[in-house]
Amino acid sequence: MKFITRTTLGATVLATALTSGAALAPAASASARPTVITSAVLVSYPQPRVCIGHKFTVGVFHQPGSGGSHAYRVSVYNPAHQRILYRHGYATSHWKLWRIRATKAGRYHTIYHADGVRVRYPTRVHSCS
Repeated sequence: MKFITRTTLGATVLATALTSGAALAPAASASARPTVITSAVLVSYPQPRVCIGHKFTVGVFHQPGSGGSHAYRVSVYNPAHQRILYRHGYATSHWKLWRIRATKAGRYHTIYHADGVRVRYPTRVHSCS
């Protein structure tokens, strides 16, 4: 069974529950140590709104000792549907963060893949006069 838990303070837990029915505890923030009971890759979801010229952050983290796959993929697409960031690898016990400058107005999309789960987050970029 797949779980996708979105917290209100800046992180998303992507996890695959073990057959024993283990539970998840959401992360507090990108800078805090998350509490996860199953194997999980945590991702920093980007701000939902950003002004043109400002940056938003995407990133991944893996809870030490939680076991399971550390593999992740992250892609960010601009409003013209061009991929402007692609990173993949293995999440570590330290946050891997990337800052994306919003250069065009419209919707950017951040897509994370981890533990067989795909999550997509939009970021609306607008002019702030």
